[in-house]
Amino acid sequence: MKPNLFTERRTQLFIGKLTLAVIVILSAITQVSAQVETTTAIDIKEFSFTPSTVDVTNSSQAVTVTVRATDSEKDILAIGVVFSLTGNQAVSVNLYPTERISGNARDGVYRQAAIFPQYSKKGTYKVSRITVIDGAPSNYRFRYFYTSELVDRGFATELQIVNNNEENPPEIRDFSFTPSSIDVTNGSYTITVTFRVTDRNFCLCRRPLCRARNTRHR
Repeated sequence: MKPNLFTERRTQLFIGKLTLAVIVILSAITQVSAQVETTTAIDIKEFSFTPSTVDVTNSSQAVTVTVRATDSEKDILAIGVVFSLTGNQAVSVNLYPTERISGNARDGVYRQAAIFPQYSKKGTYKVSRITVIDGAPSNYRFRYFYTSELVDRGFATELQIVNNNEENPPEIRDFSFTPSSIDVTNGSYTITVTFRVTDRNFCLCRRPLCRARNTRHR
């Protein structure tokens, strides 16, 4: 199974060992940034993503992210890109040496897909931060590039997410239960609950081939 933050290469054992260390770095770096060295030796020369609008109404969608990062002192270890919507909605993508499509460890172009799940909240997502890490897992440095700096450099930072499901939420049409009075003095009792739910967009059944959008459940 492909690791969450790294592309697996079974023929290169050292990458598998590196993976765990890098995952820990990316997941913890915002919490321990005061203890980690920052550097201006790292820079981003190019950044883009495509398409700039995706529709997640019926399925998940991929946005291809491309970054050209340079480092005048050490090899680049990892790059993290975060797309954020107001609130807690965010999608991130991480790029490692296995995602480098050209160049080398100190001046390379990296490409990877950010997956926006079906039902993602609609709206304008912004690239809130790009994190570039260099060095080794045991001795690394990083640099943040926030939205304002990316905009100043002329990079696109806004992605439109379309989700028409939010326009037509499910509705409960009928609801009842029986009996309305029970006696549990001598034991438990079962109440039968019946409701009818309609949804313009999705099947509400749990059966694999169900296509009903006006369904009664009991």
